[in-house]
Amino acid sequence: MIRRRNPRFYKGFFKILLSFVFKKAVKDGNYIAEFESRFASYLGSKYAISVSSGRLGMEMIFNALEFKKGDEIIVSSYTLKDLINIIFEKGLIPKFVDIEPDSFNINPALIEQEITPKTKAIIATHIFGLPCDILKISDIAGKHGLKLIEDCAHSLGASCSGRKTGSFSDAAFFSFEVTKQINTFGGGMVVTSDPVIASNLALIRQTHEFSQGPLFKKIVFTYFENLIIFSPFYFFLSRLFMHDKSTRLISRLYLLMHRKTQLKKIRFTNLQSFIGLKQLENLDSLNAKRNSAAQSLSFRLPAENKLQKSVFSAERVYYFFVVRLPVDRNIVRYRAALLRLGIDAGIRWEITDDCASLFDSSVICRNAKEVYDSALQLPLFDDMIDKQIEKIIQQLIKVNNG
Repeated sequence: MIRRRNPRFYKGFFKILLSFVFKKAVKDGNYIAEFESRFASYLGSKYAISVSSGRLGMEMIFNALEFKKGDEIIVSSYTLKDLINIIFEKGLIPKFVDIEPDSFNINPALIEQEITPKTKAIIATHIFGLPCDILKISDIAGKHGLKLIEDCAHSLGASCSGRKTGSFSDAAFFSFEVTKQINTFGGGMVVTSDPVIASNLALIRQTHEFSQGPLFKKIVFTYFENLIIFSPFYFFLSRLFMHDKSTRLISRLYLLMHRKTQLKKIRFTNLQSFIGLKQLENLDSLNAKRNSAAQSLSFRLPAENKLQKSVFSAERVYYFFVVRLPVDRNIVRYRAALLRLGIDAGIRWEITDDCASLFDSSVICRNAKEVYDSALQLPLFDDMIDKQIEKIIQQLIKVNNG
């Protein structure tokens, strides 16, 4: 079984963990400020504020920008539904915009028609690590006096016209969840070059307390999950993904366990900052390895499996390697056939969500719906070898011809 993911872990982590516990330096320490400074410098932003999750970072940005109930936020229809829930929880109104069928990113040409006097911001998501057309979106935001927020949860290390994603907007948020480019067992970063926004964010963070208990729970859960994924048991567990009902049940159980270990409104710790610093040092080289594996997959990909692509493809990073099937293909059966052949693949809500269909039936986003129903996540990880790539391609060809 070729697993669809292989999280990045810092080598020698447990030795470091014991050292920090012994020194009573897990929660607070000098590494926090150092990580924030180096992260901001890496992106080309002036300020970076560490947070306990990317989702909390987005919520803090809303607070720092002082949005009011009833304000409208323009957002891609094809994005994580949990982020839309945050918008609703803040009393804000999401305005869904359809995506480009090739890039899966928000279509800039459709944004202006959704702008009203109540519109206050645009969220520009770089989906799966492929930059959206942030230059056009920035021009639209400036023309209409709107705040621009970048969702960079998937795109750490990606660029657009030579600038890192996250450096184009009023504020941007990143995620350091276990599957992300930097894995600090949860956490994230908010970046901005606006001193007022930075000050507001810092004041909000001061209301959060340090706590190491939730972090230790997250570490245990992460290693337990990884143990299952790389055990023989996972082969039998993956058979349940061949059926829609059992897949939904497993997904609900996983999300329930995952939410119990989420690091909510607490401070990003000194230990996490140390791990982040070490992984930031190797970020570009690891992204390059992952991109190399993705390019090898891309070059050999059967014609039936369409690449996610745009004019910014050369500057992207790969959070997920996602392709599209023809719309007349049954995505559930297609994935089941791959699983039988030993290829772990993700579909639909396992990748991300068609939020217009979930939250506002009056809005028709045809491209988002079609991509949601035809997108397939294939295995991709840093140390993928040519033999695994070849097996994935051969099994795709077999299923396509079956």
